[in-house]
Amino acid sequence: MGATQAQRLVVCRLDDQRFALPVAAIDRVLPAMAYRRPSQPQAWLHGAVEVHGVVVPVLDIRRRLCLLPREPQPADMFVLATSGGRPVGFFVDAVEDVGDASPAVPVHDLDRLFPLQPGMP
Repeated sequence: MGATQAQRLVVCRLDDQRFALPVAAIDRVLPAMAYRRPSQPQAWLHGAVEVHGVVVPVLDIRRRLCLLPREPQPADMFVLATSGGRPVGFFVDAVEDVGDASPAVPVHDLDRLFPLQPGMP
């Protein structure tokens, strides 16, 4: 019997670390794009983008996963997802696979990874 969409995972890479997110939380994956920086910098927020008329916060997943910070690069991928019922986006070095769970790849829950923050658009 095949895995349901809730059991399927998107495997992403940041530096040499791989992690997975449930397919159900991912809306789409796009090439890296320009974003607006916030007027008041916040550690968890790169800025915001507008996608089909909706302002989407661009979150700093590197900081949340305790990795060294770096600015998004043109070769990065932009993951548009849903967390806490709201759209969010973040940059990853690569999206490597869509598949079933593997004990070698940690799985993250976006709602726990990015709880709603004060000032989040």
